This record gives sequence, structure tokens and C-alpha cells, in this order.
Amino acid sequence: MTRKRWFQFLIPAAIVALVGVVFAIFASPTTPGSGAGSSMNVTLGKDYYVGVALVELSEKDENGEAWDSYNGTGPDIVVDIYWKGNRIFRSTTKEDSFVAKWSSSELDLKEIALGSQSTSADGLIQAARLNIKEKESIEIQVFDSDIGGDDQAGTKVFRTSELPLGETTHSYKGSGIRRLGLRVVEMPISDGALE
Repeated sequence: MTRKRWFQFLIPAAIVALVGVVFAIFASPTTPGSGAGSSMNVTLGKDYYVGVALVELSEKDENGEAWDSYNGTGPDIVVDIYWKGNRIFRSTTKEDSFVAKWSSSELDLKEIALGSQSTSADGLIQAARLNIKEKESIEIQVFDSDIGGDDQAGTKVFRTSELPLGETTHSYKGSGIRRLGLRVVEMPISDGALE
């Protein structure tokens, strides 16, 4: 076989392997199941993936108006995670939806096939990466992304040392953010091999 034909067979195999590694990380037995009452919290000094699994917005914005009143569509939800005053993660945008959900990994087949850079399993994970310290917080900012700029939908702050492992859902009253689902998973330690 020519080199090009071998390459065509290797791309799907590599994609399957990367997805398997990401799934293994997020399906780890050390991660408790879903629920707001998780008893396992993060450990000081360890590294974690922190992602937003779900956002639900109220039907109207803080001013009592429709989110995208100029075209009659639902909000285009995007999430930023800030730590130590810096944005460390931005989600993809979920268009025309009051309930947005993100998986723990995202695979861009076009980027993998045409990209000149290598792709690692860690690069597929859609989450912020942070080390847990005392007296620190993360800020989760939710926006309705529009062509003219992002409209603030709400901000929630979480103390990093109190983050529960697994997926938890937090509910709020009023306009803006109604539900926020967090996903917190310990980052695996490298086996020491050069990457």
C-alpha cells in the first residue's frame, strides 16, 4: 500500500484511541456519580479538570426582555471560566437554546485531519485545568453571544477547595442563570515518559 492509503486507515484508528483515552479519564472509578450531594471533594495541591456540563437560562434577561429580541431566537450560550483573574477556558457556543449542554471532550475531525499540529487526549478535554489551593475561587461567567458582542447572562463564584468531584447541579432563582452543572475530575498523573 502507498503511504497515503496507510494514512487514511490510521486517522480513524487514532481518533478512536483518543476518544477512548478521554472516556477512560472521565469514567474513572474515583469519580462519583451525578448529584448535588457528592461527599467527595477535591484535595488541596492536586490538579483537576473543571468544566461546565450544563447551563439553563431564564426565558428573559435581567431587564425582562427576550434574549435576542432583534431576531426572535433563543440565546447563544457561551461560558468562560476565570481563575486568579485570568480567563482559563472558553466553551464552544450553543446556539438558540435556553438549555445548553457540553460533553467532557470535543473532537474536531477537520482539525485533526488537516491540522499540522499533533493532537493529544488532553487537548480534546473541554475543561479548565487548575491546581487546588486554599482561599482561591473560580468565577464562571455565562454570556449570550451575539454578533455585536456578548451580553452578560450571569456570574457564579465557587471556592476551589470546596468543589465536589463528579457532576453537580446548582439551581438559582430569578433571571439569568437558572441551573449550572459543574464537572470536576482529577487530572491523571503522567507515567513519566517524555511527551
